[in-house]
Amino acid sequence: MQSYYKTVFTNKDHSAPPPEEILFNGKYRACQSDGTIRRCYRDNCNGKLKQPRSRHCGDCQVDRIDFDHHCPWFDSCVSSSTILSFLRACIFMPLTTLCGSIPILRQLIANFKHVRLFSRSDEWIGNVFWDRWYSYPPGPIGSRFIRYVLGYWKYGSSGSNRRILDVRFDVTLVAFLAVIVSIVAIALFRTVLKGVLSAHSSIDIERQKSHKKISEKLKKDPENSSLLRSLKTLEPNEYFKVEDRVFKVDLKVYDLGWYRNYRRAFYGEYRSTLNEDVIADALSKSDNKLE
Repeated sequence: MQSYYKTVFTNKDHSAPPPEEILFNGKYRACQSDGTIRRCYRDNCNGKLKQPRSRHCGDCQVDRIDFDHHCPWFDSCVSSSTILSFLRACIFMPLTTLCGSIPILRQLIANFKHVRLFSRSDEWIGNVFWDRWYSYPPGPIGSRFIRYVLGYWKYGSSGSNRRILDVRFDVTLVAFLAVIVSIVAIALFRTVLKGVLSAHSSIDIERQKSHKKISEKLKKDPENSSLLRSLKTLEPNEYFKVEDRVFKVDLKVYDLGWYRNYRRAFYGEYRSTLNEDVIADALSKSDNKLE
């Protein structure tokens, strides 16, 4: 619970960018494609410096460093100061659910088996849903789910028809919802942790997917100015400046290996470190273009 509340109630400006620029690897400065300093003018940012990997959250109306995504389940940003508590909350949710369900797990399984048999043989469920044309559109899984819900509802609410087990529809529903929440939490944990270890945030991945889709559309309509603007906005690159030279690098420049990526995300280390191999490759390509 502590991890959950820390993620939800952390101060709104917890990831506001620092006022000074970060000098990467002791010599590189983040910039825009024309070499000017990156600033944010959205909402109340009023021209604050926009550091690499920071994004402006429209829901919170503030820039977040190492912004991953705004989670609707927590109604909070997952960024530099909340990512550790977010992952802890995601892993503790299914563990808490499992520990809480152990005492009633045997009863829930027995109830399910009994209600499944009951829903197959009950005349009312067959007449109302199972033998009707509208039982086919949900598909085999969806129609069975509806049939079991009807079975739990009828068998649990009709005292005269109870035979072996006292089936509680409300308890079963809560247990089912807890399982769904646990599955979502595990999926969120896996996605965010994978992004942390590979130095790709969730928003980076989604922007790359959008960039790829727009690139495919541009092949059919190469003169579309709207698509060209969107493609430039979503390009998966960063710009850095060394002395008077501006160069473009791929987002892989932040990938320092899984261990250092992990230390950067959770402990704030290596925040001003870039992958020199990726930079050298980018500078080499830039030199070839100039020639």
